[in-house]
Amino acid sequence: MRRTPPVVSAVAAALLAASLMGCGQSVEDSRADAYTTISSLEHLNKSQQDGFRARLDSAADKAAIDQIVAEARSTDAEEAKQDAAQTAAAAEASASASASAAASASAAAEASASAAQASASAAAEVVAIEEALSGRTFVGTSSDRSACVGSTLVFSSDGTISGTALGPLGSSACLPTTETTWKVRQDHIRSATGFAVTNSDGSFYITSSIALNDDGSITITALHGEATFTPQ
Repeated sequence: MRRTPPVVSAVAAALLAASLMGCGQSVEDSRADAYTTISSLEHLNKSQQDGFRARLDSAADKAAIDQIVAEARSTDAEEAKQDAAQTAAAAEASASASASAAASASAAAEASASAAQASASAAAEVVAIEEALSGRTFVGTSSDRSACVGSTLVFSSDGTISGTALGPLGSSACLPTTETTWKVRQDHIRSATGFAVTNSDGSFYITSSIALNDDGSITITALHGEATFTPQ
């Protein structure tokens, strides 16, 4: 058997090793690729990227570089999850705030509509009471004060008021007043029924309250008590 000369074998081995080395990537090439990869990771902040680059600067071989890149990718993935969770939470909070604002606006609109309806209803009641009083004479039929029974109240259509139920302030009359004009006023603070009879400009209360009864009579409350007057 013929043997290969030792010199030839050594040369062949050297050529094979050189060929294999030429096929691999150098450490510096791997480092450059790693820099590019880390720069492309969108969810790493500047401090994180700088930290990984500093570690790449001191990496001694490709295995160390690959390990750093793998850690950078893993960190980027975790940051992406956190970013997605924060975005979802912000969207949920925004939706909740919008829903709350819409509910508040709806409640405010409903309250406003209810208040407007109540105001319109009260205004209609004022008109109804004034129409029932205007141009009519009422006679006191029951009261806890004798001065009111049999006394009269005249609500003229020209806006004046008169009758034997009226008398000077401080007197024992059913309705002590010096006022000669009248109108019905809505008043839910001073009046038990929500309505009262005042002078024409509303500056003086002739009665503290007035109620229009189903039979057409009126019940009034003043300083000295309550009385019911029936239309003549």
